[in-house]
Amino acid sequence: MGKNGGPGTRERTEGCALELSSEGRYALRALLYLSWLGEQASADRISAEYITNDTNALLEWMRLPGDVVFIVGGVLPLLYPCYLGVRHTVPRVTLEEPEDILFTDIAEPETAGQRA
Repeated sequence: MGKNGGPGTRERTEGCALELSSEGRYALRALLYLSWLGEQASADRISAEYITNDTNALLEWMRLPGDVVFIVGGVLPLLYPCYLGVRHTVPRVTLEEPEDILFTDIAEPETAGQRA
């Protein structure tokens, strides 16, 4: 059943040296489109007329409220727990030593300093 065009056969593309899957064809088209788009728009993006355009300045100012919302909503909630941690720190002072201490003080013998 596979030899004469049945379910097990694979279609052959006439005149194509490279067979790509549908994902490969999509990726190739996307790369070609992005390269074409970069060639077309790069000169406009770099020109001084585009940068100093009133529309571009308006778009930059329109971004400001969103940036402020992002900073207030994203950064301040992180800073508040840090502030609380610093504000409520308790000094760690030990006034008593435990009975089963793991180290001992070493003192020099009294006779070591008297040599004749």
